[in-house]
Amino acid sequence: MAVGDHVFVSRVGYTHHGVEVQDGMVIHFTGTPGNKRGASIKREPIEVFRCGGVVQIRRYEQRLEPDEVVQRAESKLGQSGYTLYANNCEHFASWCVTG
Repeated sequence: MAVGDHVFVSRVGYTHHGVEVQDGMVIHFTGTPGNKRGASIKREPIEVFRCGGVVQIRRYEQRLEPDEVVQRAESKLGQSGYTLYANNCEHFASWCVTG
């Protein structure tokens, strides 16, 4: 894994996504499992992000430079507005990496 990578972990019935931003830190859309009403974008240690899962990397043929990916992720810290079908953790990570 490297700074600016779109990372994800498999969980029971879904995958959880984020962006690696520095040594051992990930920015991701997170909230209480089963209740995403208060979900927000946070920077957390990768151990918290992975929650016992195996971290994988989503590859892209075309993507932004790592510094720009990190800037985009950091620009959304603290924001909320999670919706399963229109604004979820995967949407966030993909937007950071691809624009």
